[in-house]
Amino acid sequence: MIRVDRLSRAWGGFSLKDVSLEVNGSEYFVILGPCGSGKTLLLETIAGLYAVKRGRISIRERDVTQLPPERRRVGLVYQQYALFPHLSVRTNIGFGLRYTKLAKAEREQRIDEMIALFGIEDLAGRRTPSSLSGGEAQKVALARALAIRPEVLLLDEPLSSLDQRAREKVIAVLPRITEELGVPVIHVTHHYSEATALADRVGVMREGRLEQVGSVGEVFRHPANAFVADFLGVSNVKQATVAGDQVTLAEGVVLAAANPQGLGGPVAFCVRPDDILLTRSTEDAPNTLTGRLAGLRDLGFNTLLDVDTAAGRFEVNLPESVVAGLRLTLGETVRLSLPADRLHLMALDKDPSA
Repeated sequence: MIRVDRLSRAWGGFSLKDVSLEVNGSEYFVILGPCGSGKTLLLETIAGLYAVKRGRISIRERDVTQLPPERRRVGLVYQQYALFPHLSVRTNIGFGLRYTKLAKAEREQRIDEMIALFGIEDLAGRRTPSSLSGGEAQKVALARALAIRPEVLLLDEPLSSLDQRAREKVIAVLPRITEELGVPVIHVTHHYSEATALADRVGVMREGRLEQVGSVGEVFRHPANAFVADFLGVSNVKQATVAGDQVTLAEGVVLAAANPQGLGGPVAFCVRPDDILLTRSTEDAPNTLTGRLAGLRDLGFNTLLDVDTAAGRFEVNLPESVVAGLRLTLGETVRLSLPADRLHLMALDKDPSA
C-alpha cells in the first residue's frame, strides 16, 4: 500500500496543494488531468526525485518521505521507453538486478519470469532494442521496472506514444501486474479511455489539486463539479436552481432529478450524452424537452446529435443503427427524454486557486 498525506510543494508559480491519496496493495489507480495539472510532478515526488516541503509519503507503512529514490523500492516508467540502445532486450530487463544481492541464477530466473509475464519470449533474443515496435519496447520497459520487484509501480503516460493497436496490446497486459505480482500501480494520463479500461479507482487532478477520487463508475457518473464533468466528456453541463428534487433550468424549464446530497439553490447540472433518449413522440411525459435537431456528427459506430431546446443545447449520443432507423433530418422537431436517475446535480465549480 502507498499513502500520500497532505503533500505540498512549490515549483516557481506552480504547486501541489495538500494532495492526499491511498492506493491499496493490488489496486490499479489512474490519475487523470489535463496537461499542466501536476500529474507528473506528483508521480516524480512520490518516486523521490523532488524533496517534500510539507506532507508525508509512506509505502507499506514505511515512511519514505526523506529517502532518496534508490531506497524507496519504486519502479518508474515514462512514456519514452529509455531502453539502453547498446544492450540486448534480455540485458535491458535485468539491468536493475545488477545492483541487488541476488545470485546470478536468481537474476536469470527473475528475468525469465518477466519475459513470461509480458509474453515477450520471441523478443528476448534481440541483440538491440532498436528493432522493437513501440508496444514491444514499452513491454520491455515495464518488465525492466518490475524485475527489481518494486513495492509500487508508477507509470507516466505509458501509452501516449503508442498507436492504437499497440495501446490495446499493452492495455491487455497491464492488469496482470496487480493480479500476479500484487504491486499497486499509479498510472497518470490525460486520456480518460485508459481509466475506463484499467482503473479500479480514479483521481481527477487540476492545477496541483485532486478534485475528486472514487471508483470509475462514481467519478464518471457523478462528477464532483463542472470541471470534472467537462474533462470526462460530460458535455451537457448547465447551471440550474434546485429545490428538493425539482431542478429549474433556463427559461423556467423544470425537471425532476435525484438529489442525494440535499443541495439547494444555484447548482451545476449535467447528464451524459449517452443517457439521453430521443423520440419523435408528441405525447407529454415527465422529464422531456422539445427541441430542434441542429447537428449530426458521425463518430463511426455512434452519432452525436446537437439538439437546441428552451434550456439550451444538448448533445445526444446514439448508436449509428438507431440514427439510421430514425431517418433524422436537420431542422426537424424531436423530443428528449432525460431519466431522473441519470441527472446529476453538483455544487457550483470553485476557482482552484482560491
